[in-house]
Amino acid sequence: MKTITPPAGVRRIPALIAILGMLVPLAACSNNTADAIPSPTPMTVSAADTTTGSEHIINGDFEYPGAKAFNFAHTKDLTIGQDWTGVERNSGQYLDLINAAWKWRKINGSFDKTKFGWDSTETDDPTSTNAQRKANEVELQYDLDGNIYAELCANQADTAIYQKIATTPGAAYTVSLKHTSLDTRNNDSMRVVMIAKDGSRKTVPMTRITSNKAGDKVGETSETILTHATNSTDSRDHAGQWATYQGTYIATSDTTTFTFESVGARAYNFGNLLDDVSFKTAYPLTYNGNGNTKGTTPQQKNQAKQ
Repeated sequence: MKTITPPAGVRRIPALIAILGMLVPLAACSNNTADAIPSPTPMTVSAADTTTGSEHIINGDFEYPGAKAFNFAHTKDLTIGQDWTGVERNSGQYLDLINAAWKWRKINGSFDKTKFGWDSTETDDPTSTNAQRKANEVELQYDLDGNIYAELCANQADTAIYQKIATTPGAAYTVSLKHTSLDTRNNDSMRVVMIAKDGSRKTVPMTRITSNKAGDKVGETSETILTHATNSTDSRDHAGQWATYQGTYIATSDTTTFTFESVGARAYNFGNLLDDVSFKTAYPLTYNGNGNTKGTTPQQKNQAKQ
């Protein structure tokens, strides 16, 4: 498989509902290799850095603005294309390979930051000589099958990617995503954290609902998502490597910061691949003065039909 090796100093190319009955821990969650990084310190996402959208994730498949906008290609000639980039949506810039040097430049074409959607907790470091290090950078990668996805471990330890979205207090939301490890060198792990308007954090238990080539067991539930991989080192071929996870979150405020944090990886800037993120209303919960739910849950709707 063809990969692009960057210059020295730059990283390589790289409810309360259904889940309550599925509390079997993910057996593999303690199997990270010895050199895996420790769990990150819980972070605080600044509300000032985000824009609240509607009650769904924007660009959950990371396909906007597309491969052409990022000069993505799989080639030995570093001046022609690349198979990864960093994106900073507020400035409309991406990390591009120009004459064998990595530089930040404007994204090709007409770029709409609201359609990109994603932010990160990465910060600037004036002392760094690594071109990738940039505040609010979100790293994207390009697979051999043309799929674009995010890598949580970008270029700063303990960073996360997130979106701030509108939510309805008391409503239940179904969270789903696809995850895999970078390659066989480490069993990467991550978690889904919801941060309410008051700053309170809730880690969402996630259940594996589809498996992959590695054969991770379907039905296991944990607050830590861990997926094995069978692809070779630095491979840009993750077809069949993805496992799907699903969970439920009960909103506590009218805005929620939907956050993805790396828990374990081979190094702070290697691992945890994420794709096809969705956040959909499962059902609204309403309450009467006696604290009882009114007829809006699926069970109550079914009873009403009888």
